[in-house]
Amino acid sequence: VEIHAGGTTDADQVANFHATGIWFKPVTTFISGLNSSGCLGFSSQTSASSFTLGNNPFYVHTGAAATWTLPTIASTSGRTYLIKNKGSGLTLSGNGSDTLYSYKATGIFVLNSGDASIIVNDGTNWSIF
Repeated sequence: VEIHAGGTTDADQVANFHATGIWFKPVTTFISGLNSSGCLGFSSQTSASSFTLGNNPFYVHTGAAATWTLPTIASTSGRTYLIKNKGSGLTLSGNGSDTLYSYKATGIFVLNSGDASIIVNDGTNWSIF
């Protein structure tokens, strides 16, 4: 998505940001950071199968039950993910002995259909909010 302020052109949207609010516009080329028209873009990935998360900050699950493995805590200090489950049950798994922490330390965390969570590498665990 790109974040735009109201207006009919990119220049109007940027100029009117504070006066008219924010709306979201799908884009076909994903970026992270500000583009030349002042729009903020984020990378995202949609998947219906099991895999290991990468560098994108946003992930959406759309399929049947699957397991997504988080990268190692040691190699991704400070990384944050926003994960949305629009499919069936989604299990998040720590990599090897890495732990996830919601209300207690565990090796897995289940996101039910419709749930979303923010997962943050705090240097010791993947903290789940």
